[in-house]
Amino acid sequence: MVLSEHLLTPARLVDELGGIERLVFKLLFTGKTYRKIYRLYELGNG
Repeated sequence: MVLSEHLLTPARLVDELGGIERLVFKLLFTGKTYRKIYRLYELGNG
């Protein structure tokens, strides 16, 4: 079984955010921070 990550938010919606909102969104929901949050979520539900 192969698991993969999927993007849940289209880039066009992220582009509609303002400056600070976009920065916070990108910090929390993309890259390493997102993966850590997702793993914690999966461990809690596993």
